Amino acid sequence: MRAGGEHSTAEQERLALYLLGVLDGAEREAFEEHLANCWRCLDEAAEVGPSMGGLAGLDDVDWEAPADPVAPPPVTQDKGPATREHGGGPVGPGNVRPGGARSSGARRGSRHRRLATWAGAAVAVVVLASAGAAVVNEWGGGADRVLTASGEAPGYGASLSVSITGGDEARSTIRITVTGLRPGIRYRLFAVTRDGATHEVRDWTASSGPQEVTGETSLSIDDLAFITVGQIDGSAIVTAPISRGPAAPR
Repeated sequence: MRAGGEHSTAEQERLALYLLGVLDGAEREAFEEHLANCWRCLDEAAEVGPSMGGLAGLDDVDWEAPADPVAPPPVTQDKGPATREHGGGPVGPGNVRPGGARSSGARRGSRHRRLATWAGAAVAVVVLASAGAAVVNEWGGGADRVLTASGEAPGYGASLSVSITGGDEARSTIRITVTGLRPGIRYRLFAVTRDGATHEVRDWTASSGPQEVTGETSLSIDDLAFITVGQIDGSAIVTAPISRGPAAPR
């Protein structure tokens, strides 16, 4: 999306699905290319990203439809069989709908229906967020400027928080805290710039518990679009879009 243009519902839906982690590999890569050049999407993703984890974590029971209401028993009259008001035949047991719980097949919601519900809820959150005030995740008017970002990958069980410090020179220090990684696996920290280029920052081997990793890059803080933790083969696991306040350079 071009800066200053109208943010379409289709783009908001794609953003919601991306934050829920349900896009396949090709769709995710295509949207990340769009995300690198769409500051409106970046701001909305940074604002509502943590809320998506709660939606994606819901189980089937959370979306189970309520059981059908139980019909009241037929009224028994004292004199003769009950008849319809307009002269119909006697009212038999077949005219009363039996109550009871829904069948297990009716209760079992399909994955596609749940994803559609998640996406609808997520789009509503994105729309409400875009209508409100922008979240300013940048501070510091002196030599050092700081940006923060966060993201989640419910499908992998990972979450990422980022703090980026930039000084007068064209260098940035990236500090991350990431959870949900697999101990003993080699991971890589990536910085993605506004032109969509991906830059390797550093590698490390995960241990148990939260991982705190620091790396430096020769990239200017103004050029950064989002931070990603992925595997050595380049596949992304969890991404944190960088949100800038209205006063930040675009």
